[in-house]
Amino acid sequence: MGVPGLPSNTVQSSDGMELLHNEPESISLQPLTPNLPAANDDNDILKCLDFSDESYVWMILKLLGHMCDGQHRDLQNYLREQPDNMKSVNLVAEVTRYLQLYYSHIDCDNIKLVTMIFSTLVDFALGNLENQAVIVYNSKTLDNINYILRDRSFKSCSVEQVLTLKFAIVKLISAMLEESSWKGLRISREVKDSIDIQSIRNLMVECYELKVEKSSLS
Repeated sequence: MGVPGLPSNTVQSSDGMELLHNEPESISLQPLTPNLPAANDDNDILKCLDFSDESYVWMILKLLGHMCDGQHRDLQNYLREQPDNMKSVNLVAEVTRYLQLYYSHIDCDNIKLVTMIFSTLVDFALGNLENQAVIVYNSKTLDNINYILRDRSFKSCSVEQVLTLKFAIVKLISAMLEESSWKGLRISREVKDSIDIQSIRNLMVECYELKVEKSSLS
């Protein structure tokens, strides 16, 4: 409270000293995050997001895959569900959702990252039916696979890069077909009914023709 005879911004302490009191300035708070488009518009999301740190994402995916080395079932399950945490995050499902940002926009800048996504999904799926079910039933991964297998317009990508990507896809398909239990057979049938078999045949023919061409040149 002000003291009579002193300026309005001056107060007096208990020992009689005059203290200058400055009123706080008003601060205008600006939003810290950009206005992103609706999540269902992948093209606009790709334009707004900064992918300059893709190498960090690649390393995270590599780490998640290594956690499942040797088909470590406990860690495979833990990546899907963390019962000891207050909030559990299904990292298997999150990786499949991350694939949806890229599958229709593959070029020379991100093809290695997309290949790593599939390699990580292979590590998740090997010998683990619960993780396979997440990949098959709770995401559009099989549709994404068909799109990539049919696509022939990988921008500025080398033949080796494209074949490496498709080899990772084939490994994922194979991982989800190898289980012989009743639940495994259900997943296998779903994969068989959903995958474009003709695209697989075309890939086999393409690899054979490349092999023949390479042999003729040597």
